[in-house]
Amino acid sequence: MSLLNKHQIAELCCFAVISDQQARSDLFSGSVVSENDYSSNFTGGLRRIINSHSRTGLKATSQMLRPSTERALGCDGAILIRNGNNAKLALFEAKWPKFSKPGYRWDKLQKSSGVSHFTSQIVRQHRVSGTVAVFEMVQCEYEFNTQPSFMQSHGASCIWHKTAYQFSNSRALQGARWSQKELEDLLELESLNIAAIISDVCECKAGKLMHLQGELSEAFKELELAGEILVIEGSEMHGPE
Repeated sequence: MSLLNKHQIAELCCFAVISDQQARSDLFSGSVVSENDYSSNFTGGLRRIINSHSRTGLKATSQMLRPSTERALGCDGAILIRNGNNAKLALFEAKWPKFSKPGYRWDKLQKSSGVSHFTSQIVRQHRVSGTVAVFEMVQCEYEFNTQPSFMQSHGASCIWHKTAYQFSNSRALQGARWSQKELEDLLELESLNIAAIISDVCECKAGKLMHLQGELSEAFKELELAGEILVIEGSEMHGPE
């Protein structure tokens, strides 16, 4: 069972790739300056592309829920894909390891616990990974086709939460700060483009199908979902106009 029809899935995947490429272009040109900036540009760009170019009936809006999403779930972005009352939710955490700067400390130790911030985020993500689709989005400041071999050529490199969680649990010092080499090793295991992620979500290969009724804030209360969420809606159209 697919949440959207095949034409809508193909179109959405194409638009997501374009938005991701635009965000990466802004990153290596200096217009994007942080992980959150990249995430905001990616989701905002995807919304604009959908609303200005969709020929299959897709529409997109942004909705604000109560604050503290990132603190609650260890994620930077939320994308809800729905068709009527049926929906799938995808959450992602963005990381910018700056591989072009050897030795750069992209992870940090939390002041309260002394544990790796990235590890703590992965642990928090795991609480909802059985319900929603969760992935890590590793950003790349290299110009197109000049990046390391373990990264995507034109956008961010995505890793499913399951892969990141298993790798994190296999670390000799699980609470220690992650190094660039460890993230490189993780990306050697799995490095997907955003189209592969979106496709699996829409085709119900990742995350559980949700049945929504009423306000989104109420539907996601148990998940402690908050902040800005990109809502993508399908329709009953079966192909391009």
